[in-house]
Amino acid sequence: KKLNFIGNIIDKIKPFENILELFLATLAITLAAYTGFLLSALKTYPLLNNPVLPVLFVFSSLSSGAAASLMFGVLLFKQSMHCPSVKWVHGFERPVVLFELFLLLCFFSGLILGGGQKEVAAMAAIGSGFWASWFWIGVVGLGMLLPLVLNFVSSERTRHNSQFLFTVTGLSLLGVLMLRTFILYAGQMTIV
Repeated sequence: KKLNFIGNIIDKIKPFENILELFLATLAITLAAYTGFLLSALKTYPLLNNPVLPVLFVFSSLSSGAAASLMFGVLLFKQSMHCPSVKWVHGFERPVVLFELFLLLCFFSGLILGGGQKEVAAMAAIGSGFWASWFWIGVVGLGMLLPLVLNFVSSERTRHNSQFLFTVTGLSLLGVLMLRTFILYAGQMTIV
């Protein structure tokens, strides 16, 4: 009975699928930006008070969304690795991660060039210590560069292997989690 009920709801929603997808995508992007805006409004924390933060959060959300879509679509829902939607997500994911790296560069360049407490906050976060290791090894190395390099150097056959897909998408998701943790905790180290 429950399956028939759910099937009936899906059948009624089917004509509005495109509108519903656009509405949900808008809500998702708004939520990601909203989190960044809330954190960037904290004026007493120089690392967090950064106008690039909402955009960085949007792109890290897009990156994690692409990785989760690939992981669950292929491994859980048995989507073919050669279907157009998987190819589209693959094509979408790489530029998003590259732009996310660019945004991190802008984020820290702005802090360092801002001088004063902003520079102190940036150097405390990425200069040395636990959080610097967390950032350089975890966020940048494991979460962004390693998946990009693995996708670049691997053969087509290897990239269409489920273990490879799980590894690369898992690393991407780990990188986003580590980035969010880094921003929240390292952002509180220096106070104006």
